Amino acid sequence: MPNERTKAVFAAKRSRYQDKPKAIGKLEKIHTEQGVMFVEGLLYLQGYDSPNYHYLSKHLKLKSVSSKSNQEYEFALGSVPKHPISREIFSDMYFDYTAAGTATMGLKGIDLKNIAQGRYEILVSATPSAEPEYRNYIAPKLNSELEQHDSDGYYNYRLNKQKDSLFLTKQPIICEQKDAQFHFSLKNTWAKDHLFHIEGEFLVKGADFSEFYVSKYYCVLRHCESGKQYAIALGQIKQENLGEAIGNFNGGYQACYYASMNLKGIDTTSFEHGKYEMFVSLAYQSEVFSHQIPQLLAINEQGCYFDKL
Repeated sequence: MPNERTKAVFAAKRSRYQDKPKAIGKLEKIHTEQGVMFVEGLLYLQGYDSPNYHYLSKHLKLKSVSSKSNQEYEFALGSVPKHPISREIFSDMYFDYTAAGTATMGLKGIDLKNIAQGRYEILVSATPSAEPEYRNYIAPKLNSELEQHDSDGYYNYRLNKQKDSLFLTKQPIICEQKDAQFHFSLKNTWAKDHLFHIEGEFLVKGADFSEFYVSKYYCVLRHCESGKQYAIALGQIKQENLGEAIGNFNGGYQACYYASMNLKGIDTTSFEHGKYEMFVSLAYQSEVFSHQIPQLLAINEQGCYFDKL
């Protein structure tokens, strides 16, 4: 903890700088892994000395953007020493921002499994006080583009940047939208030992993407007895004229062909034994579209094979 002499020096400096310290939030990294969100960057108060973590209380908030929900979730963030900015000039005075670095507590991430599904804006706060009423939430800056989909087997988590704001969307990974106009086909399948392969076309009208990384396909397995689910990311293959299947003859939709990664199949050795329903899910923007494959996948000690639904 800071001693009395140190606190007196900082107090005298702040008395000469009358403006309210401004919260600064700059994220360098943000991503999710299996439903756990990780952030790294800078979070501090401009014009406020913070030589170590005792001087700042940092938090991240997920705030629902739905007009039907006022749901909010708050999570404490940790401080990471940034010695290169221990002597920064501001308003003709030097300030110590050593504790400006931030990350999730213990670098363990933020578990998103218990938050309600929906769309949330990501906000951050840095204050001298730990009391909730003093938190000064702002939208953190991110200098790079952001479009990422990830799944824990049950939900799809989308991170994206819109203008200067960051958003997290949580949706069920199996989501059969009956009103959507789509085309689905299964072009090829095989099962050998502990590997199985699927590939085909899955187009949803309006979900027009011709490049990779704009969307994400998953093969989702749901255990027929236990309900255990696995969501395995699929690769994409570009093909021409795919849009014609939904009446689009003007191009587009070239990346709407899914397949197991590198056509090498999906390894089932770590999956629970039994029979599974199979789905292909397409995560596009903040929506998920799913279609059930009309067969089962059986997994046992000897390997895997397709079975009748």
